[in-house]
Amino acid sequence: NQANALASFLLDVPNDFGRDLAVAFPAYRATALFTYLSDKWQVTPKLTLDMGLRHEFWPPATPRLDGGFSNYDPAANSLIVAGIADNPKNLGRKTFYKALAPRFGVSYRFDTKTVIRAGFGISWVPYPDNQYAYNFPIKHNNGYANLTTFGQAVLPDGRFGSMATGFPAPQPPVIPSNGIIGANTPLLLSQNFNIIPLDYREGYVESWNFAIQRSLPGDFTLEAAYVANHTVRAPVAYNINHSQTVNSGAAAGES
Repeated sequence: NQANALASFLLDVPNDFGRDLAVAFPAYRATALFTYLSDKWQVTPKLTLDMGLRHEFWPPATPRLDGGFSNYDPAANSLIVAGIADNPKNLGRKTFYKALAPRFGVSYRFDTKTVIRAGFGISWVPYPDNQYAYNFPIKHNNGYANLTTFGQAVLPDGRFGSMATGFPAPQPPVIPSNGIIGANTPLLLSQNFNIIPLDYREGYVESWNFAIQRSLPGDFTLEAAYVANHTVRAPVAYNINHSQTVNSGAAAGES
C-alpha cells in the first residue's frame, strides 16, 4: 500500500487512516507582570549614565477549563491531566520570582567631535507556548493501520478499513477520576507526547556593546562598534528516547 499511494487510493485499500477528535480546547492562559525603574544621571558635562532595572514575573500557564492541559511523566509512563482530582491546573510547575533584568549605559564625550558609548542589558525569554501541554486527551486521533508495513488498514472488529467501509464509531477518551492516564491505554499506543519540565525556568539573553562615534567634515559621521549577545538556558526540544551522546551510532535509536 505504501509503495504506490495513488494506486492505494484508486483501489480503496489504504495502509492507514485516522480521525482527529476535539475534546477540550486548551485555551492557554498566562498572566505576566512587569515593573521597570530607570534614571539618567549626567555626572559631568562629558559623562552621562543611564541605569534601569526591570523585573519580570512569569507564573506558570493554566488552561481555561479543567482537563485543558496534559503532561507526560516519563518516570511513571503516564499522563497527568491538569485540574482533575489533585492535579494542579498549572501542572505543578515551580514559580520563580527573581527574574531581574538590569540595564546600564554610559556615554562619554571625549571631545567636541568624539563620543564613546557602552551598554549592557538582560532580556528574559518567555516559555514558547505554541505546543505546550497539548497531549492526549486534549488532542488525540483514532488511528487505524496494519500490523505489517505493507497491508490494508484493519479496524478494531477485524474488518479491513476503506472509504467504502467508512469510519467506525468514535472512540472518545476516558479520563480516570484521579486524572492519571496510564500510557498502556490502547488509545495512547504509538503516540508522541510533550513534556513540560516542572522545574523549568525562563532563559535570558545578555547583550552588551561598545561604540565610538566621530564627527567628520561634510556632515558625515563615522561609527565603529562591537555588539555581542549571550543566551543562557535557551528553550530547546529534544526526543528523550534518543541518546544524548554525540556520535553514538545505533545507540541513538529509540528505546
